[in-house]
Amino acid sequence: MKAFLKKHRFKIVFTLLAIIFIYVCFYMLWIHVPYATKQNEMTSIRNEICQEHHYQYKNVFYEYNSDQTYYILKVKKKKVKYVVYDEKLKYVESFDKKIISKNQIKASFNQKYQQNPQRIELGYENGMLVYVATYRQDNVLIYAYYSASNGEFIKAYKL
Repeated sequence: MKAFLKKHRFKIVFTLLAIIFIYVCFYMLWIHVPYATKQNEMTSIRNEICQEHHYQYKNVFYEYNSDQTYYILKVKKKKVKYVVYDEKLKYVESFDKKIISKNQIKASFNQKYQQNPQRIELGYENGMLVYVATYRQDNVLIYAYYSASNGEFIKAYKL
């Protein structure tokens, strides 16, 4: 066995390095590059909206996809508010009211479904700013919509 390893050491090392190189290339081309491209696109959209309307960005930015794509930002111009823009970066609506915390939505979802949501994010549905709570496990997928202003349950889809 030692003689075999000594004789074919270069081939074995070269093969292992080739496999690692192929794996890294696959990861870069099919996972990292598309992710980084999407993140850069979202950053440029956010910056374009803020620069065009002279907003000060306040660390909240969501892309919400329903029948259309909406961009939701927390910004400050004269006061802190949430603004919504469509996919063509045209102003849709702003919300000056304070929105409730994600913890309240989490508690409400837990009370209704006896599960903790895996993701809670802002969305724009039926002309209102909403929280979308998502739960997914095995054969169950739940999308629950709550009003962002008062936490009232709006609707849910259970698939």
